[in-house]
Amino acid sequence: MCEIVDDNYYSSSKSIKKTIKECGNFFKKTILKEFKTREEALLYEVLLHNKFNVDLNGEFYNIVKQTSSKFDTSGYIFIDGEKISTYDYKNSEKKYHSYNKVCLKDKNNIKYYIDVDDPIRINKNLVGFSHETVPVLNEKTGKFHNINKCDYDNKKHKSSNYKKAPVEDSNGNRFLVDVSDIRYINGELKSVHKNKVICKDKNNKTHYVDKREFKKNGYVGINKGNISKEKNPNAKTIIIYNNEDEIKFVCNGNFKETCKNNNLPFISLGKSHRNNGAPIYSTKRGNTEAIKKGNEKFIKWYAVSK
Repeated sequence: MCEIVDDNYYSSSKSIKKTIKECGNFFKKTILKEFKTREEALLYEVLLHNKFNVDLNGEFYNIVKQTSSKFDTSGYIFIDGEKISTYDYKNSEKKYHSYNKVCLKDKNNIKYYIDVDDPIRINKNLVGFSHETVPVLNEKTGKFHNINKCDYDNKKHKSSNYKKAPVEDSNGNRFLVDVSDIRYINGELKSVHKNKVICKDKNNKTHYVDKREFKKNGYVGINKGNISKEKNPNAKTIIIYNNEDEIKFVCNGNFKETCKNNNLPFISLGKSHRNNGAPIYSTKRGNTEAIKKGNEKFIKWYAVSK
């Protein structure tokens, strides 16, 4: 047990931890109640879990309910069969069994539990279990699960951040809201990334900072020194088709330049690409807009990734 001000625990949810790692900590922590013992706290947790059916309720991240307070090991760890408190562990020279170790997999999904600097990691090209996967929403259960990136399709799947925005309120609390939230639209809640840029410091760590701090502290852009545009072998290939499904342009990292040099409607084609090849100017309103801009010949053109 500890004082509230010293409690740095947020969650044991893998989904939340991954979101914090990828997008930053914009979650708000609320203290519901204080207890004198850990057992009392767990009993209250059991009560809430049953009340809200957290294992089935899509409003919660919990996969299972807390059902008992009899086997509580929170605040303790086991080393060589010995149960010690986390406080004693931090003030000792003992090392937990997973210290400096990682759990990885190879291309055949065979698992390896190895030291972080073990040469086998590179020799066998081992990767993390979430490598090349995306967390998506199961609309039937309201829960998220990981699928392979090549199977990800916005028309069939919704990512964990689908139509969400990380925002900050006037008190500095950060959390996710729907982009349609009236508080986000009217500016009451502001994007945590507004007027900020993503960059690297001298230790190669990534930060979101405002533009003045970016210049003042000598940060560099995250893509500085990288091969850009068509010279990049990993650049995304985007193909532009006309309304008769004929290939008109093949862009390899130079989509914007191709549109600019050939007077193509870059914004509309970019939207088509993001929407998996939806034809541009295909609605009645779109037709009117195309005629107004002199883009009639581009009606029902589309762009998709190779």
